[in-house]
Amino acid sequence: DVLKIGGLYYKTPSRPELQRKRLFLGYNKTVAIGILPVSTFCSGHTYFVQRMPQQRGVEPYSVHTTFQYSGAAGKTHRLREGMLWEDEGDYYDPPRGLLVYKPTILRHLIQPAGKMDLKSHFDLVNGQLVQLRSAFLLAARLGRILILPPMVCGLDRYWAPHNGTLPGSDTKLPVDPCPIDHVIDLEGMSRTLNLTDMIREYSFLSNPRTSAKVVGSVR
Repeated sequence: DVLKIGGLYYKTPSRPELQRKRLFLGYNKTVAIGILPVSTFCSGHTYFVQRMPQQRGVEPYSVHTTFQYSGAAGKTHRLREGMLWEDEGDYYDPPRGLLVYKPTILRHLIQPAGKMDLKSHFDLVNGQLVQLRSAFLLAARLGRILILPPMVCGLDRYWAPHNGTLPGSDTKLPVDPCPIDHVIDLEGMSRTLNLTDMIREYSFLSNPRTSAKVVGSVR
């Protein structure tokens, strides 16, 4: 679809009078094409990483689960993190019970914007993953479902070389909260495990779909 739309654009130059309205004509001047604002027609990056609608206090019209790194499992989990996905009722009150913990974040490793280096990012994330591994083991021993903590990432993630943030983006470092697929391979886990039997997203207890009984049971 992207290539098709690109073809529409490049068939004819834009008209200046339309550019002022964020519009231009394409496909031999038979189709008017508009540029949509990224704060309300969100990519996976502007919504889940830059958090542009949240920062501006606007409600998005659509959210696309792009710029994520765990296939279909990652897309679903991103939407759950954003409380944009509705599951069946027992998802929000699992009979096996839940385990939640508050991680220790090594915030002294977070550098000012533009100065966060790879080692500090690794140490920051690795410290959280060590705690997460212990929490996974404890949840398995107790037979409970683990509520993932909100992760903090010193640098953004991208498929190509970058200097800490997605080129051309308005990303503020650290990425907090950081989507879990930035640091965990949910797609790989989902090949052999049922993720809904293991984990809940970090926003689970803030989700209005989660009953007051469950939220109130946290100790």
